[in-house]
Amino acid sequence: MAKRKRGGRSPGQQPPVRGSHREEAGNRRPWVAIVAAAAAVIGYFTLLRLLAPNPWDLDEYFHVGLARELHNGMPESFRWTPFSLAFARFADKELLFHVLLMPFTGLSIERAALAGAVLGQLLVVGAFAWVLWRLRVTHAPVYLLALAAMGTTFVSRMAMCRPHHGEIGFTILFLGLLLLEAPPLALAAVAAVFGLFHASGWMPVAFAILWLLAARFDPAAPARRRWLDVVATGLGWFAGQCLHPAFPHNLRLLWIQNVTVLGEATAGEEALRSQIGSELQPLQGRLVPDQWPALLAAAVLLVLLATRPHWRRPQVLLTAGLALLALLSGLFLWLRFFELAAPLTLLSIAVGSQLPGSPARRKASRAAVAGIVALILVGGLFTFSRLRDYHVGQFAPPRAMAEWLAGHGRPGERVFTANWADSAPLFYYAPHLQSLVALDPTFFLIADPERFRLYVDLVEGREVEPARAIRERFGARWVTVWKVPGYKSFATRLVRSGQATVAFADPFYLVLDLGEPADRSPAIF
Repeated sequence: MAKRKRGGRSPGQQPPVRGSHREEAGNRRPWVAIVAAAAAVIGYFTLLRLLAPNPWDLDEYFHVGLARELHNGMPESFRWTPFSLAFARFADKELLFHVLLMPFTGLSIERAALAGAVLGQLLVVGAFAWVLWRLRVTHAPVYLLALAAMGTTFVSRMAMCRPHHGEIGFTILFLGLLLLEAPPLALAAVAAVFGLFHASGWMPVAFAILWLLAARFDPAAPARRRWLDVVATGLGWFAGQCLHPAFPHNLRLLWIQNVTVLGEATAGEEALRSQIGSELQPLQGRLVPDQWPALLAAAVLLVLLATRPHWRRPQVLLTAGLALLALLSGLFLWLRFFELAAPLTLLSIAVGSQLPGSPARRKASRAAVAGIVALILVGGLFTFSRLRDYHVGQFAPPRAMAEWLAGHGRPGERVFTANWADSAPLFYYAPHLQSLVALDPTFFLIADPERFRLYVDLVEGREVEPARAIRERFGARWVTVWKVPGYKSFATRLVRSGQATVAFADPFYLVLDLGEPADRSPAIF
């Protein structure tokens, strides 16, 4: 038998691991730090909400109200808004989100919305933490903490009860699975759930196609496997849509939401663009300085891509390209995509910081990490302070108006809302009444273009006989007016016509009574 050299090893013997117990403990430590950082970020978002417990957005009333209605089954018609396309045939484009909200609908609007916000935060932060852990990102807790300092637009979204959490969380999760070369079945499952959670659930198909195209620039990439990823993702998304109780009508609604609405918001007629929601408009110039942490992170990403060749790898270019596309879209086209820019930018920097082709990871100096943490702290405090200055969630302007109408409006009576989004609190507090439109004004325009243009003329004060038009063309008795300068001319014309009386007034709203319309359509409640 051959003698072993001194200090040698027998065949199959594992090499000694120096400090094995210490390394084993170190392998567990990242989990503890990542979970602690995730809990801190969720605590930060939750604290913002607890200090301002009222709804942060009118849509929160709609989402909680719809989740409450789902206890009675999926409505085939959104009978609350007779001038909307959804009146003829309704399909819930955020079905899973509303299903998750159902257990909380017996709570007050403040607690139900808080619960929905926390569920969304768990999804986003949990997905980001899992992807960072699986990619073995150095200083993963620092990237997680940075989520709390990405500017007012992203942080306010995270504090809201909105299905946009699904768009952010599932985007991060799916991109992470692509980078990890996850099995096609996992991609299909995420695509199916994403498609039922948010209207943008088709995006994983686009991500998979981009990942396939990236194989052309990576000789080691399994191109055939990526073709399978594309097919699996597409089939997974479609299978999810087939499970929707409103299939196939839900496919038409998704087309309208993703194509028609965005197109009309960008190049549609002026009447619609004057009423479109803020999230389908570019980021307002006055709000741009408040996004400096997200803009700074994007600038750092661009510099690193330009100056460090190993950063220009397909994995980094995919996430960085999507991050910058979301940033530019939010700045110049549709604000709703800006919320994706911040976490995708952080993910891109995290992926790029890993050395390619080696398990070894470059460690930043303690001073550099301390400086980054200090910058995150400054950004987090700045964002917290600015959101407090906005007074968002500190008041509930439409509550008294909606509660008054809930007590004074008879079942089936119709409310003309100068601000179309006031349909949401009315839907929540007074579900026995009808209003103008929910979801989006585009659904009003598609259903009845002529009546929609009349509506715009009315609220912008151009109609000479507003009371008559509201009674005859809209069959409404009640008129709600938000006390902002844009509706002053409309309210003044109504009051001076002598055909409207002030039935309710508080610092935020007016409710005008036009009397019983002679030709009001029969109540359908």
